[in-house]
This record gives sequence, C-alpha cells and structure tokens, in this order.
Amino acid sequence: MHKILASVWAVCAFFALGTGAEQAVAAPAGGDRQVAVAAIPAKAYATLKKIDAGTWPQSGAPGTRGGTVWQNREGRLPAEDDQGRRIVYREWDVNDKIQGRNRDAERIITGSDHSAWYTGDHYRTFERMR
Repeated sequence: MHKILASVWAVCAFFALGTGAEQAVAAPAGGDRQVAVAAIPAKAYATLKKIDAGTWPQSGAPGTRGGTVWQNREGRLPAEDDQGRRIVYREWDVNDKIQGRNRDAERIITGSDHSAWYTGDHYRTFERMR
C-alpha cells in the first residue's frame, strides 16, 4: 500500500512541476522576461499544424481570425532574430469563433523567424511552441 501511495505522489509531483519542455514568457513593467513551466493544449498544436498547411482559419467558422499582423507593442516577444533581423509577427485564433459570442482569449502568434507562441490569456503570457 505504501509503495502505491508513493507512486501516486511521485506521478502527481511530476505533473505539478512539469517537464520544463514549455516556457511561459511574461514581460513585467521592468522589461525582464520571466520563465515558468506551463502546458500548451493539444488543440493549439493542431491549430498550428493547420496554420502551417495554410488551412486556418476554416471557412466554415465565420468570425475566426488569422494571419493579421500583430505589433508586439509591449515587447513581450523577441523583436529580432539571431541575425538581428526584425521579426514580423502574425496572430491566429486557436479556436473557431462561436456565433453570438466574442472571440476567446487563446491565440497563436507566429513569427517571420519560424517561431510560434501560444497565449491562453490574451497576450499577457506566452509559451513557446517552436
């Protein structure tokens, strides 16, 4: 019984602490980036795959937006790539817009440097997808 409980606690601790594979980036007023472990929903990766294939947003989801330039005004994502070139970002809804409701907070931001970022809280924090 003690071995089972110890195993359960170990699994819970693993998921509570995470694997460290994903990072959330937030820019407080001071401008320093903070890094924290966070999970990216599988739905976001499925949407990113559609973005890469050029099939998002779907025509059957009126009001769903994707591909418009995102300014990064708060500087929460890197402004330049490794070669010092300015990164141009585009924003994409993760989920289909539901008719009669506002768009939800989930977005994917893709960069001209091939980066992709997930935000589940409408641009307050970001988690790197690639």
